[in-house]
Amino acid sequence: MSGNLKVIAYKPINRGKLVGFLDVFIPSVGIEIYGLTAFESDGRRWFNLPSREYEDKDTGQKKYSPIMRFPNEAYYNAFMNALRKEFDAYCMKQEGPSALNTDMDGRPLQPDVSSNDKQYN
Repeated sequence: MSGNLKVIAYKPINRGKLVGFLDVFIPSVGIEIYGLTAFESDGRRWFNLPSREYEDKDTGQKKYSPIMRFPNEAYYNAFMNALRKEFDAYCMKQEGPSALNTDMDGRPLQPDVSSNDKQYN
């Protein structure tokens, strides 16, 4: 999937662990995916797929339900690796090299290969 995914929009938020929202285009299937989220914490960066917020009827807690998921871990990993590379390239074009290598506090980032958003069966 590498090279076949383009970041078409990015909105920085920088609130807590949430870095921002991004939209991507996958030319090979002609689809745009809106509302991915980028996070940073403890020198790691990761992405979550779009989800829908709802309130748990029993507890009243805010929860999130996935809007899409991958059929297996191989597809998930291929997408996330391509997204990470494209997001880094997008940041380089927009903000220069310092945007990719450090978090909001200037600490070095490490790629998160164990994202909290594993949405595959």
